[in-house]
Amino acid sequence: MSATASTGRTFPGGLGYLRPPAEIELAAYGLDLRGLRIADIGAGEGRLALGAAHLADGVVAIDPDRSALARGRAEAKRLGLGNITFREGAAQSLDLHDESFDLVILSWTL
Repeated sequence: MSATASTGRTFPGGLGYLRPPAEIELAAYGLDLRGLRIADIGAGEGRLALGAAHLADGVVAIDPDRSALARGRAEAKRLGLGNITFREGAAQSLDLHDESFDLVILSWTL
């Protein structure tokens, strides 16, 4: 991640209660997440990333909001998910290698 990226204005997460459970929303896309390497850009607290981690090989949740990432890390620990990583970063300047992921999620990301 580039520490110099401007994220503009960030809004706190926490509106996940307005959406269906992550597993239902992800299933609606009709994708088989088993064994995939997934990046969730603008992950916030990691609602979808956490839902995907139950099936995926590995998930990276990226967001500029440190407090949201901390809540996501705590939830991953509570759920016993060891295949998810939370990274601070902005979608405008991601330091990700080509072909690092099989699937990228951008949901409710401005």
